Amino acid sequence: MDDEISRIKAVESISRSSFGNKYDNQTGEKQYSQDFYQDLSELSSQAGKRAFDDFNKQAALFYFNSLEKEELSSIKHDNVPLSDFSLEQAVDLLHDDSYFGVEQTSFRISRFVLENSGNSKNMISSGKKGVTQGFREAEKIWGGRLPEICYETYDTAIKKIENK
Repeated sequence: MDDEISRIKAVESISRSSFGNKYDNQTGEKQYSQDFYQDLSELSSQAGKRAFDDFNKQAALFYFNSLEKEELSSIKHDNVPLSDFSLEQAVDLLHDDSYFGVEQTSFRISRFVLENSGNSKNMISSGKKGVTQGFREAEKIWGGRLPEICYETYDTAIKKIENK
């Protein structure tokens, strides 16, 4: 817990120093540096990639029996390819209190956005957009509607981000 707090404080410090507190003399509005906008874009992109990966893994576990051995081998949990799991073991990973369950997966997604936002509302918003982008990309890859667990996870992750 103390390590997480230290990391968040470090990100906040970096955010303040790299974004600066410059104001437009005529409008009084805060001006952000180019680095700030690059950081926004990078956070959104990284959040999207992370969310995409997590949602794809959830969907793959849900559709465990329909995947090719090669696809199952490419997804690992605790360094063990899913191809080595039995159907029962794979299903167990989706239970509420398990690694790929709604709570733990949404926690990992929301934690990534919040820890990397430096408490900046703009960064949090950008990270949230990235999560949505990653989710939409996962839907495209799967050819439409994902398993319901993915929607529950998405909704829970977004609520965690919004309730920050």
